[in-house]
Amino acid sequence: ADFRVAVWGNDPLCPVDKDVSDAVRRTVTALREAGTMVDETARPGFDPAEVFDLYKQLLAAAEHASLDAPGLEEAVVAAEAIATSDTSEAAKQARWIAQRHHTWQAADAKRRELQGVWETFFQDFDVLVMPVCCSDAWPHDHTGNTDQPFWKVGKRVIPGNGLKTPYHWQVFWSGVTNVAFNPATSFPAGLSQEGLPVGLQAVGAEFQDNTTIAFARALAQEAVGFTFEPPNRFSPHINSSSRHTQPGTRESSKM
Repeated sequence: ADFRVAVWGNDPLCPVDKDVSDAVRRTVTALREAGTMVDETARPGFDPAEVFDLYKQLLAAAEHASLDAPGLEEAVVAAEAIATSDTSEAAKQARWIAQRHHTWQAADAKRRELQGVWETFFQDFDVLVMPVCCSDAWPHDHTGNTDQPFWKVGKRVIPGNGLKTPYHWQVFWSGVTNVAFNPATSFPAGLSQEGLPVGLQAVGAEFQDNTTIAFARALAQEAVGFTFEPPNRFSPHINSSSRHTQPGTRESSKM
């Protein structure tokens, strides 16, 4: 009851499925029953789409920082060959991989401004509860081009309750927070309809990791259903050699 909690439970940019929505609702109910102040409408003062693009731009630069001179030149040529009117995800990624340092500096300046927006938001709240991803663990999908991990995934989608979310959208829920260095603690929030774990995250102000950890601990201690519940198929004796997933198995438990 000592925590001031905001909840961002869904967003059109990465809509969550029923299992995650149910987990959010369980969490809100448990918090209110414990006497906690909960605000489900409060949002930080930024455009989520712009911040998501900012995250992906800075991520692309970090992921390709080790490109050698020929590799960078190849990336620049590829980016310059794309029509300026092309605003597809692939086109934006190509430009971000080839961005010059002054372009990165402009993006980093936006990140510093974003830190101030988050700081203002957390003057009124201790934690912001959000999904970790749009669904529980989904079946492996090995289709499509993967020569550039994560982004070149063809037409892969994350299925869930009728939703078909592109793979590269799944980082929305983590990207809009950690781009500004906000800490987050994931916590169990029950099981999906298939009996798989569903996790949510408690996001806090920069350098306030202890607050998000304390919140997750308090929720586990005081609310029923917020401790880890192994799925029916879970085995505590899995050894390291058997942990490599195979086609038809699940990607991640999101815990």
